[in-house]
Amino acid sequence: MEPTATHLGVAKLPIDTSIIVRNECEQQVLALEGFTNIRIGGLPFAYIPQCHTARSDAALLAFPAHSAEAEGLTTDQQDYFDYLESIKSDFDGVYVSIYYLDLNTSIHKAALARGLRVLQGAKPDDANALIRVRSILDGFKYVTSNVMGSHMLYALYAGCNFSFVGPYYSYDESVFLTNGNPHGYSKEYIDNSLFLQSEDYVRGRFSRFFAQHPSMGCQDADFAVDSIGERFVLHPREIKDVLGWSVAGQLTGYAKGATRRIVRTLQ
Repeated sequence: MEPTATHLGVAKLPIDTSIIVRNECEQQVLALEGFTNIRIGGLPFAYIPQCHTARSDAALLAFPAHSAEAEGLTTDQQDYFDYLESIKSDFDGVYVSIYYLDLNTSIHKAALARGLRVLQGAKPDDANALIRVRSILDGFKYVTSNVMGSHMLYALYAGCNFSFVGPYYSYDESVFLTNGNPHGYSKEYIDNSLFLQSEDYVRGRFSRFFAQHPSMGCQDADFAVDSIGERFVLHPREIKDVLGWSVAGQLTGYAKGATRRIVRTLQ
């Protein structure tokens, strides 16, 4: 499935919005959909340097699936926590990164009940969220999960041994339809997204990361560096210009805003 403006989260933005994308493919997609101010700059995680070198090779960090918010603890999630509990004795500690919105919920409590050590994961409105995630990843040699997500790429980029182990998590369409499908996803979009998250697809594409045990995870620095768009990282001055943080950019923004207000007044 080719990416679209909807996939990249910019479908409802004005076509002249300054947008930084990961690579040439995403730039071409948005250009074909009419966007006019696109720059390539890699993913934000590419801008986060290594935080420290104190990495443990005796502990395990696991990333379970987020909740579907309205769904709470599912059977799949319970099965995964049961698996992590079964291998606790293989490590000095099994740590679980729980998404901030899932803290103090049934997911969080299920992890604690099994003797797993909970770490707070990313918080959507935390400006330092990626720095915190990088700092956590820098502390572990072994990172595992039962679901595809950005954590896989981040772990590989941080130099961790990554694996998919244990009962694989299966999403269903409810994750897209929470609160009545506010983003207006089409059936085709939902079906394709679920396919790309499915175990069959992920195993077919990333079979090398499926292991019998988290200690058998592997590294792939070349894949991580290329996927994260490290070679496209922008200089701070370039970022300021692209996002309109320079004096010229602010003046341009003010002018566009004034023009839109005048047009609305005349309509």
